Order: sequence, then C-alpha cells, then structure tokens
Amino acid sequence: MKKWIIALAAIALAGCGEEPPKTLNEISKSVVEVSTLKLESAEALVFGLKPDFGYDNSTYFFMATEEANRILPKLVKYFPDQKPSQVVFTLNSTLVDKFGNESKAPVIQLAFNMADIQKINYEKGQFTSWDLLGLSNIEFLHPAGASIVRDYCAGENNAQYAATFCRRFI
Repeated sequence: MKKWIIALAAIALAGCGEEPPKTLNEISKSVVEVSTLKLESAEALVFGLKPDFGYDNSTYFFMATEEANRILPKLVKYFPDQKPSQVVFTLNSTLVDKFGNESKAPVIQLAFNMADIQKINYEKGQFTSWDLLGLSNIEFLHPAGASIVRDYCAGENNAQYAATFCRRFI
C-alpha cells in the first residue's frame, strides 16, 4: 500500500510542471506586447518587455537578455508554426527629461535570426544569455539605450563572457 501511495505522489508531482503557454503573450510575464512587423521579404516577431523598474542599467540589460534566453526556447518548442525570419526584443526604460518628468519608452531593440535560434541546443541548458548576445543585432532607439549597453559592458563578468557583443561598443 505504501508503494502505491509513493507512486501516486510521484506521478502527481511529475505532472506539476509549468503549463505550456497558449498565446505568445503568455510566453512570459515580462512580455507586455507581441506584434508582427512585415518588411519587404521578411517578417519579424516583436516582443515588448517590461520596463526596468528602477534597476541600474547593467542589471536591467542582464535581466532582459536572460528573459530573452528563456522566451526563445519556448517560442521554438510551443509555437513551431511561427516562422518569422527575425525575433526582436524591445527593451523599454524609464526616461527622465530635463524637467524631472518620467516616461517609459523603448530604448533598445535586440534582433535575432530565427534560423540561428532554431540551431541552439537548449536541452543541454548550457546556452547562456552571454552566448545569445553574440548572435544579436542591436539597434538603439534612444541615446539612453547606448548608455545602458555601455554600463553593461563595463561590468567585468559581462565584458569577459559577452566579449563578442561588448567589443562592438568599446
């Protein structure tokens, strides 16, 4: 009898995993919007991420790239019908104007080729956000975006482990 109870408990616990997202908006709590951008011969899937919430620049960028690295394998696994040529993450930040007024605005876009993302072996769990940045194309939507990346790359670990990415900004 004890063995049956243990077996049933193990089965019940095994079933208590993360439920697969039903929509792209449910792929992460950090996603505030998902849109599709059609270019001439390409299509981009754009994820808008939550603002920085008062973190310093380096921490915010690190957390945003970690989140991108959690979202991408879910995109490949749970939404195989999505075939954009690019996946783009828009990072929003809190900006303060010269009068002290705060606003939230997009400051950085990180773009990845979907063909590259599909090649990543996420099953091993060894592909880091630093590795992911090496595959990125970045666009600064506001001067604050460049400042965020400079602060990120000034960190010793980030400069070392994301060297391919950070060399572009030193």
